[in-house]
Amino acid sequence: RLSDIDVKKQRLFVRLPNKTMVEAWVPFHDKTLMFLKIRLSERDSKLSHDFLLCSDRGTPFSTSRLRDTITRVLCKETHKHKYNDEGLDSFSTHRLRHLMASRLVAGGANAAAIMSIGRWASFSAMQGYSQVDDAVKSRGYTEAMVKARQNREKPTTTTASFRKFVNSPSLLPKAS
Repeated sequence: RLSDIDVKKQRLFVRLPNKTMVEAWVPFHDKTLMFLKIRLSERDSKLSHDFLLCSDRGTPFSTSRLRDTITRVLCKETHKHKYNDEGLDSFSTHRLRHLMASRLVAGGANAAAIMSIGRWASFSAMQGYSQVDDAVKSRGYTEAMVKARQNREKPTTTTASFRKFVNSPSLLPKAS
């Protein structure tokens, strides 16, 4: 619905019912914003409802009709009817949760951010959705090792040492 879209903050409201049964505002990508603006410019402003996606007649799509329409646009065939020779073999909106989590991991997002965006209640639930490929593993390892090396090479900024206090008990604070 239009009321669930915040174009300025580039986010949308996820209503109930949903996979996690948690309502939340979630961000969306710049590419989504671009296509959203196109759709908003094409949408008939005289419609009596605030649904973003609707039929050619202006009636809101039912959930199943919307799913069938998206599948018809994206897939090679659906219900044994050929539609798009260069389309996907299959499509599932649920797979988008897996894709989102995996792309956030690949982009370097921290676990707390990914859990919040995906509305997962536990780290293990989020892990089930996010795939970490070899390139991400390698990059994570390399970045961690560079940070570890930099931490080892930094000169210590402390001038006091434990040994100094042990050798000169007069420098220790007086007990009260």
